[in-house]
Amino acid sequence: MNSIKRITFDTTNLNGEGMISLAKLVEQSSELNALDILHNPINDMNVALYMSRTLKCHPRIKNVDMSYCNLGNNPEILSVILQSDVHRLDLSHNNIDSLGAIKIANYLESNTSMFDLDLRCNRFNDDDAVILSQAIKTNTHLYYLYLFSNNFASVGVKSLFSSVFDNMSLNAISESNHVCAIEVIYDRIFGERLSSMYTLSRTDKLLIAMHDKDYLLEYLAIVPVELMPHVLDLIQRLRPRQLKKYENRSLSMMYVAMRWWNMPSLYSYHNSCIKLNTKKRQKRMATDDLRST
Repeated sequence: MNSIKRITFDTTNLNGEGMISLAKLVEQSSELNALDILHNPINDMNVALYMSRTLKCHPRIKNVDMSYCNLGNNPEILSVILQSDVHRLDLSHNNIDSLGAIKIANYLESNTSMFDLDLRCNRFNDDDAVILSQAIKTNTHLYYLYLFSNNFASVGVKSLFSSVFDNMSLNAISESNHVCAIEVIYDRIFGERLSSMYTLSRTDKLLIAMHDKDYLLEYLAIVPVELMPHVLDLIQRLRPRQLKKYENRSLSMMYVAMRWWNMPSLYSYHNSCIKLNTKKRQKRMATDDLRST
């Protein structure tokens, strides 16, 4: 029993007693790291509480698939399941609506250890997107959030993306969540998911904001002049392992960035740095001369 790594129950019509028995099996499987109980509705609060406690206390389990379990029917049961605190949780195809979105947002705001949350193919709308985006801003542990195939229009999509990369101002960029990648759009033509920026640092996001499109560069004039050399350096070192692929793009990015800058200010700053360094060098040399005499 201890050697079991994964348990899968797919469309097995587990009732309350069956779920409790499954939870006991999970308890006895100390090496278990994945549990799939998809297509098995969870409608009993006592069952949800037992299962949640079991998962939370398990020493190894990290991946749980509860897709197609009708968890949207009872937001309170959904809230209990979330408290399992597993690293990866699949809640896709659960008919979760606005009431469930509130429970999920409250959970995410608590900044738990969940790493990956799948909420595809539910019933979220733009208002729910705003609620979720506010929760994501305060969460620094969630790395992947899947939300495509919900009822989002442009307002909801922009709200979600801005929670991880708000380019309205330099402060907004600094305060955005810097780890979570949100997949919220599925491109049917290309068959690809369009994702927010993957685990970009503040510097990466700042750099993107400064050279991506002209309308993002409007605030560049207020960037501290001492930051400019670092930005140029970052452009030149763009993704070293893929430099050949991005070589032309890097040059165009440098041009776009530089043409917005106040070059006289940059030149003055450069000269002031040279003068300061010269004074420091002269002072150090004078000190060395005194010590040698």
